[in-house]
Amino acid sequence: MNKDQVAEVLQEIGTLLELQGENPFKTRAYLNAARTIGRLEEPLEAVIAAGRLGALPGIGAALRDRITELAATGRLAYYEELKAAVPAGLRALLEIPGLGPRKIKALRDAPPLPKTRLQWRKADIAIGKGGVEATERGGAQTVVLDETDIELPDLLTQLQDRTQLTRRTICRILTGCGRLDDFKRNPQAFIELAAEAINRCKRLAIVDGIKYQRLGDEYYYAQELFEQEELTGYIKNMLTETSKSVFESVVYDSGTEAAFADGLEKNEAGTPSSGARDHIVQLNKRARKLALHDYGDMWADIEGDGELAVLTFGSSTGPVREAIVRAAATGVRAKLVAMRLIAPALPEKLDEALAGVKHVLVVEQNHGAQLYRYLRSMYDLPGRPASFHRPGPLPLRPAELATAIIDWQRAEQPVAEAA
Repeated sequence: MNKDQVAEVLQEIGTLLELQGENPFKTRAYLNAARTIGRLEEPLEAVIAAGRLGALPGIGAALRDRITELAATGRLAYYEELKAAVPAGLRALLEIPGLGPRKIKALRDAPPLPKTRLQWRKADIAIGKGGVEATERGGAQTVVLDETDIELPDLLTQLQDRTQLTRRTICRILTGCGRLDDFKRNPQAFIELAAEAINRCKRLAIVDGIKYQRLGDEYYYAQELFEQEELTGYIKNMLTETSKSVFESVVYDSGTEAAFADGLEKNEAGTPSSGARDHIVQLNKRARKLALHDYGDMWADIEGDGELAVLTFGSSTGPVREAIVRAAATGVRAKLVAMRLIAPALPEKLDEALAGVKHVLVVEQNHGAQLYRYLRSMYDLPGRPASFHRPGPLPLRPAELATAIIDWQRAEQPVAEAA
């Protein structure tokens, strides 16, 4: 066997020992030996032939002999004994990423679950002038419920919500633990037991990288949390290095975020770059994409008709909509144009929405009428556009907006400022 094959066997021996509940120091010894052998920069046969195997970190006399036997013959009696003691189906579960022996063993070794029991009491109830009086008759009795004929809850969904694991992983854990009969006997208790066992193993996994080193002859220890290669193993799949960001790296949670973060670090040719010129080129490229995108009818909500159009956006849409209804009851008709997209400007879309409109009133909640000024600068609005605006914190009210619409329509004032 070569060094990679030997390291794989040592890794599985450590896993099988952990599954059987062996001494954690013994388990860790095999796992550390697997890492040591796997990192060798020369053939394992050369190390054994030179007599340097026992000098490697973490390789004692017992491990040296077993590694030598394994490399020379391709077989190890100790390994075969461990495999024979663990069911084949259970060993297959260990190949699932993220499952590991702890979750299976914790659930398999959990205490047995009794059947569901019901405790009930009898009482005489009398209703009199003083109210309801209850007098208990006899003592409490306990009845064991036979729940074989009841509808069982969705076990996978319940455990997925409580553990945040995938349904496939949960299914493999439940299959390997051999405790599904307990679920039929007491569904709720089994769900609580399984969720607690799985989550406990997840918490223990967090401290797998903590190591303690004794200092001197006294009982003082130094704690080291995660060696560099172990830390990389935890976060390498959700971290990308950056050069344009103020941070050394960007953490992402999905493929979309990863692609976006990666794109920010490249020029148009796909080459990583931190140059200011490339950054400006990318910004201009995004601006062109936004300008060329067809937003369809999603750019605004357009309702009603009339010679007066009320333009607004965001949280002001609801009060404006109700104000238009109130104004219509007095004979003043108005069209609502609630903009979802403000920039980039879409002149053709707004011209189409304002076809037949003679007057425009822009309603917004801020101090400086920013939307009104922006629309005047980007669009050729019909008639004499007007603005109704006021700052918060109180929201715009339909009553005040309806009054403003009616008054402005009748008086045709160019600007209608809120009091």
